[in-house]
Amino acid sequence: MTFLVILLILVNNTFSLRNPIAVYCEYVGGKFYLADNGSTYCIINGIYFDAEKFYRGLEGLEYSLCNKLNLSPKIEYVADYPELHCVFPNGTQVLVDYLLPIELLQDLFLENKTCSNLLECQNEPWLYQGCSNYNYPCFDPPYIINPPNDIYYWRSMAGCYRNISIEDIKNPEELGTLWYINPKQYNLTYLYNIFIEKFCPSGKVNIECNGRFVCLEKKEDNEISQIMYNYTSNITRLKQEANRDLTGIIIGLITFLIGSILLIIYIVKKK
Repeated sequence: MTFLVILLILVNNTFSLRNPIAVYCEYVGGKFYLADNGSTYCIINGIYFDAEKFYRGLEGLEYSLCNKLNLSPKIEYVADYPELHCVFPNGTQVLVDYLLPIELLQDLFLENKTCSNLLECQNEPWLYQGCSNYNYPCFDPPYIINPPNDIYYWRSMAGCYRNISIEDIKNPEELGTLWYINPKQYNLTYLYNIFIEKFCPSGKVNIECNGRFVCLEKKEDNEISQIMYNYTSNITRLKQEANRDLTGIIIGLITFLIGSILLIIYIVKKK
């Protein structure tokens, strides 16, 4: 019977990480609305606010969480993105995300699971280079291992809702991070094969915790090139020093000879 109850709970639970913009809207008493054209709104007292602008404090500031808590709102820009903070009477400044109950954002916390081969187990955190302690907020279910009140957690979570395409990636090594940002849309094996085909023919690839690819042969070639560069630079430097020393010796000898000749001429004239 207990097993059946647990099974029913699991079946009826949606393992996901909710959109923080929608959570914020609803938490302050609004209604999150997705229009047919893809636009999102937070409706409060019949007023339609752009959902993201409302979340960032650019619209409807009088209905913000700061106002609800009788705190002063303040907008800070991080990498050109505005973030709404609430300022306490003692001057403490807190990101509004930190003031939302974590249980509203994540439906269910699961025990940490690990996988030894990321390409075979793409929906679980994987045990490699310390990745077992890495946050995977975009997964379904999400795996939040570190305490949630952490700026990296919030920024990673916000990244789950970014719309990025393969064409947007400028650095080939960042291809695999598309999987980390949106594992439902991108398959790591697919991205991995693209990387090998176009950028790493040797197939020797290291996959970092967030899916970033590093072509090992390329890295080794760079290390060899650096060694050869250092060696050549040292040889050139030694040659330049030797040339300087030789020039100094020659100048010294010429000066000595000229001095000797002048001395002999002087002695001869004296006689």
